[in-house]
Amino acid sequence: MLSSGLTRQPHIQYGSREMKSPSPLTGSSSESITALSESGTKASRDLPCSLPASLTAECALSLPLFFLTFLMLFSLMDAGGNYAAAAVRLSNRAREAACAASLTDLPSEWIDLAETCTVSFPVTILPGLSLRLPLRARVRVWRGDDASSGAGSAGDARIVYLTEYASVYHLYADCTHLSLAVYEADTSSVGALRNAYGRPYRKCDGFPAGYRGPVYVTEKGDCYYPDMNDPALTRHVRIVSADDAEGLPLCARCAARSGS
Repeated sequence: MLSSGLTRQPHIQYGSREMKSPSPLTGSSSESITALSESGTKASRDLPCSLPASLTAECALSLPLFFLTFLMLFSLMDAGGNYAAAAVRLSNRAREAACAASLTDLPSEWIDLAETCTVSFPVTILPGLSLRLPLRARVRVWRGDDASSGAGSAGDARIVYLTEYASVYHLYADCTHLSLAVYEADTSSVGALRNAYGRPYRKCDGFPAGYRGPVYVTEKGDCYYPDMNDPALTRHVRIVSADDAEGLPLCARCAARSGS
């Protein structure tokens, strides 16, 4: 029999271990927990839980200003690129005019072109902002060497054209040996093609066996090639004086064209 002053505590057994339920809190323990809870709540109220309003406003203003500055720099670079492109176009026009003037008897020695370029900015603080900038290109007309000035004799003034291998020299830059027109054909139909002289095309030296891809021919050639970049289809031309080509025979096509 249990005494009336004792309280029986239930126990719970898990497996082989026995656990007792905690004893109920006494009055003094409950008051201690309440005091600790109140002190923790007060301490949490004393801690800073938010940022100052001034810092939030600075962030809200600085981020748009950063992106606006970036866009304005990009706009400035874009405008500079457009101005440079306009300058290149004007320079090319001046060079073309100088080349054309070298074939005429114009008294002017210079080709001087000037114009105004309007540069606009895609992103600006002021809408519709644009600048008008001047452009100028000045190119000297090429007249060649002047024999009377002692630069060379009449033979030095005559120019000819040589290829990379220099087996013959050419009188005309548009000689068909120098300026090749390359055409693409199929291996199944190239046998029916004829060149400008009415002769059929044949395989080039070193043509790969069993090749069935596209082939390339020229108008006045007599072979077809598997590669458009074959050395026989490319020309690297040098302009030299006639004295530098001494000892080389004249191209047969140039000779027939000149009547010599």
